[in-house]
Amino acid sequence: QSFFMRDLTYLFHPWRALSSQMIHGGEMPLWNPYAMGGMPFLANCQSSILYPFTLFFTHFHFSLALKLFHFFHYFLASLGFFLLARKLEFSRWIACAGAILFAYNGYLLTRFEFLSVLGGVIWFPWILLCFSVHPFPAVLTLSISFFAGFPQIFILQSGAALFYWLYREQSKENVWKIAKTFFIFLCLIGLHWIPTWELLLNSSRGAGGIPWEEAASYSFPPDGILGLISPFRILHHPDRFTGEKYFWIWSAWWGIAATFLAFCALASKNKKLLTYSLILGIMGLLWSLGKYLPLYPFFYKHVPLVSLFRYPPVALYWTILSVSFLLVLGLAWIELKFMDSKIKNGILLCAVSILIFELWHYGKNIHPTVPSQY
Repeated sequence: QSFFMRDLTYLFHPWRALSSQMIHGGEMPLWNPYAMGGMPFLANCQSSILYPFTLFFTHFHFSLALKLFHFFHYFLASLGFFLLARKLEFSRWIACAGAILFAYNGYLLTRFEFLSVLGGVIWFPWILLCFSVHPFPAVLTLSISFFAGFPQIFILQSGAALFYWLYREQSKENVWKIAKTFFIFLCLIGLHWIPTWELLLNSSRGAGGIPWEEAASYSFPPDGILGLISPFRILHHPDRFTGEKYFWIWSAWWGIAATFLAFCALASKNKKLLTYSLILGIMGLLWSLGKYLPLYPFFYKHVPLVSLFRYPPVALYWTILSVSFLLVLGLAWIELKFMDSKIKNGILLCAVSILIFELWHYGKNIHPTVPSQY
């Protein structure tokens, strides 16, 4: 069986098939002659032509390529957060729990069909890891994330990374290192962002942004807040697609176990990471409220880039990053609490097992499938 629904059918399958056909024919996929009488192809960022993992679709049948794409992205998401947590000196069990939550929360699972979104969201821990080593690998990781093709995720990701770097170290050397990283990054991706920016200026977004009625229509409802803990509490929306288990725009659940552990994090002594996580999570949640937030119309009109976001709940990406950090902080507090106890490892193993079972229970049969031969 192969996952196949909505945008996979309408957009990503045709785009991947066309770029593969053009590359095999010795042609650079710059122009799509089949959409709207012809339009830019490379400049359409969601075509992800320069994204390295698009090569799967060039060399394999779409069904197999899709399986490989999903496998490697969820693997890289979990591996990246595991390595980041270890870099931050959390134990293996705790790093493993954070990796599981980061890779298999409701936000990532319900973006399964949106290859450009999934291609972008996984790179945050890798960006932080690479920057801690040297600016150049950070530039490469930022570029890969940008080439994945979903600018809103890239903007949120860059903002979260910038906040992380500046909050942890406010020295002039660090600011210079950040500025140098982004300058080299802009030079490296110029082949892509310059035509993409030109296309944006000639699109409906470039003519004043997404209309207010559309940008506000999918705002996250405050009375659906429990849906962030359990997807069974996500409110119904008439635009929920046939075969869609949960309404994806409002999906970003992390589970009851993660919620409990996040509350435990409030007792953590790692105040810098705790404060960063709380600020990031609250900002993501407030942004997602959209029209239900009294100040949102002001932000929509006056804050750069906000009017380019079609769905305010895309900002729940910040909240998921926050809860992933809070989870490891909460587990670290429990580990410290039972430091001299013989049952410490048993408690951590039990917590990780409950987390895995809960996320599996929520995520099973989450997407409709078709036979791979289709």
